[in-house]
Amino acid sequence: MNKIFLLLLFLMVSHIALAQQKFTISGHITDSANNEGLIGATVVDPLSLKGTFANNYGFYSITLPAGKFKLTFSRR
Repeated sequence: MNKIFLLLLFLMVSHIALAQQKFTISGHITDSANNEGLIGATVVDPLSLKGTFANNYGFYSITLPAGKFKLTFSRR
């Protein structure tokens, strides 16, 4: 019984440790012509298939898994 408990405990701790390997990137997307924030601009990482939109001021924040990433920005 103790071996099963220790195995389950180990698996839970391993899962928690893996889940914490993330990072957040945030920034401000602006129009180069007038330096205004780009409302609704998209920010996507095609490697993890995660994305977000810039808010009403052009700010964005995206949380990605640890490892390689490539951000692409686009305006509608």
